[in-house]
Amino acid sequence: MKAFLISLIVVSVVSITSFAGSLVPSVGLNAGWVFPISNLSDTLNGSYQIGIFVRANSIIIPYTDLVLDVGYTSLPGKSSSDVSMLFIPISLSGEFAPLPDFGILPYLKLGGGIVLENYKNGSSNTTNTDPFFLVGLGGRQKISDKITLKIEGTYNYIYQKYISGSAYDGTYINICAGILYQF
Repeated sequence: MKAFLISLIVVSVVSITSFAGSLVPSVGLNAGWVFPISNLSDTLNGSYQIGIFVRANSIIIPYTDLVLDVGYTSLPGKSSSDVSMLFIPISLSGEFAPLPDFGILPYLKLGGGIVLENYKNGSSNTTNTDPFFLVGLGGRQKISDKITLKIEGTYNYIYQKYISGSAYDGTYINICAGILYQF
């Protein structure tokens, strides 16, 4: 049922924006580094992040692109290989770019979504789904009619109260670079 509802929403959004004639979809890949901060940095080291995303012009909010992003990160423990955290963030965000393009188009990114988590601490293994929110800054530069490069940094806040025994929420900074192809 959940998959059917998600499919229905996606088809509806694509149909509406296609009918309006303003959908200019792009697909892309990004890679970067995740830095745990606050309490997460006490037990986890930074690590790589990879992701895929789809971007399209918004017909509702001027100067804004909507971005659906799916990522993958595995954070190793600082003092022991018995501690680790794997998470897969799935987010929907807006990239607001009201300034003129000076070769690099700057944007403000706001969004949220869910993160699928697996936290391992010794023999304890917790799998969970939590909401998260993100805010960041980035820039895009077109290198051809079809190819655009981007770089961005985001602050991510994971509401981890659903993990049993969790005494704090998760926060991290993500810095990444990406490439996107516009159809």
